[in-house]
Amino acid sequence: MKYAITLEHGRDGSYLAWVHDLPGCFARGASREAAVANASDAVARFRDWLREAGEPADDGDVEIVVADVVESQIEAGEDTEALLDPDRESLSADEWQTTERWPTHSREALL
Repeated sequence: MKYAITLEHGRDGSYLAWVHDLPGCFARGASREAAVANASDAVARFRDWLREAGEPADDGDVEIVVADVVESQIEAGEDTEALLDPDRESLSADEWQTTERWPTHSREALL
């Protein structure tokens, strides 16, 4: 399955890869290539977590497609919580329900 990512290029030269279709799924890398490779692993782990939580999740190979590259707007040693173009798109009712449900699984796992 193809997953689109936006790469955020940090001022320190590192990259964050934000996975568009999996809110909360991201990966970090010291280089562009490392971030893309790490994103593939992050998607696989995220899908495993979804299955463990009883959510539907795709199986099979992960293909990462770089949809956009943005420069970090702030200097920070941690995630910048960038607002990306996919974040500006409206969610359907089903997408909103999924986005509300996933944090519930996270809370349950932490407790």
